[in-house]
Amino acid sequence: MGLFGRKRSKKNKEVYNIEEVLRNIDKGIPITEFDTSDDTADGDDNTSADEIYRSDAVKLDDTGLGKKPTMDDVRKYIDTAGSRIAMMHAQNDKLRGEYESVTEYLKDIQMIESIEGKEKTRLNSYAYDIVKKEEENRKRLGYEPDIKDAHYKTMKLYEESMNRELINMKKKELYQADIKNDLKYLEEEKEKLYDEQDELLGKTMNIRGISIGGGVLIVSLMILFGVLWVVAGQDMTIPYILLIFLSGLLILYIFMGMRTSRYEIILTDKKLSKCINLLNSVKIKYVNNTALLDYMCSKYKVSNSVELEHVWQQYIKLRENEEALSANAEDLVVLKKSLTDLLEKYGLKDTSIWVVQAKALLDEKEMVEVRHSLNVRRQKLRKQIGYNDDQIRKDSLIIQKFLKKKPQLREQIKDVMTRYGIEHIVIQALRQ
Repeated sequence: MGLFGRKRSKKNKEVYNIEEVLRNIDKGIPITEFDTSDDTADGDDNTSADEIYRSDAVKLDDTGLGKKPTMDDVRKYIDTAGSRIAMMHAQNDKLRGEYESVTEYLKDIQMIESIEGKEKTRLNSYAYDIVKKEEENRKRLGYEPDIKDAHYKTMKLYEESMNRELINMKKKELYQADIKNDLKYLEEEKEKLYDEQDELLGKTMNIRGISIGGGVLIVSLMILFGVLWVVAGQDMTIPYILLIFLSGLLILYIFMGMRTSRYEIILTDKKLSKCINLLNSVKIKYVNNTALLDYMCSKYKVSNSVELEHVWQQYIKLRENEEALSANAEDLVVLKKSLTDLLEKYGLKDTSIWVVQAKALLDEKEMVEVRHSLNVRRQKLRKQIGYNDDQIRKDSLIIQKFLKKKPQLREQIKDVMTRYGIEHIVIQALRQ
């Protein structure tokens, strides 16, 4: 059973007519796609779902497009938002599948703890014999294995999928490094563009200052020349011609300067908008990937893929030696079959894991540790699912607000929803 080893039963997806979605996008009824009815199955998990975004808490200014974005900028943002919604929904589907697996695991523990009487005695007897025979096999090795007992149990539990999970973890760590580089680059680019904005604003203010100062100077010179012409009787024709010529040059300079500044400001705003949009998407990827790595480390009780690979290699070495020295392999097979057959009678979803964790069936403290580990994993999953749902709702609300403010975007939004297949996701995210 790998990270997403269990496949959750697929529910019939509600079919929405895209025109109906667009007509009623601002309406909704209470709905919860994430069933939390079993959140307290073991009595220890009290984590509550994160509060979703309120409609009035999301503003179009949150898009980073500025106060007067162009239609082209808005279209690009909506397309990116649609892609982001599809990505986060796909991620949540996987997380929910894993969440259901962990919940089933916890329910199995409840079923085991409900077993009483002779059946409980039989269960303990099988578990005791399995633990005893495995300990005898390990004693025959003649050396102390370089692997912790907790790691040994974890590797044994996920033995079939560990090679795949190790490769997956390495890929996620490499991806994490790439995301960090992207974040660093985009943050630097954003600061650079903010500096350019300040510089262009300063340049515009300078041009305005020159225009005001030049205008005052020209008017003053015109008055002076007029006074000299009238009072002193001096001919001011040539000075007036030169003044008019200089005035023309000043007007041309101001016009070209303001035009260039305006163009550069618009261009910088577009670059900044694109940069912020990309940065938001990359941040979401970073949060998701970080959470996934954290979950994998928690699940396999390691700090990174290097440690996981070391533990896995030590486990393989130990297993090979155990199999070579095993003197009671047939007895173990019979005992394990008896244990799983007994548990199947009580409707457990996965009986094979209790062959690996037979000691937990005997030791209450061991079972408490198993339950605690599952609760920690489930809380991490719920937190990440809640984060993704919040982001989906935020993007959905922004799309909704753009549709209300700019009805001409209707066809664009319709195309984005259809292309990314997010009609049902958006309508559910908007329901409260």
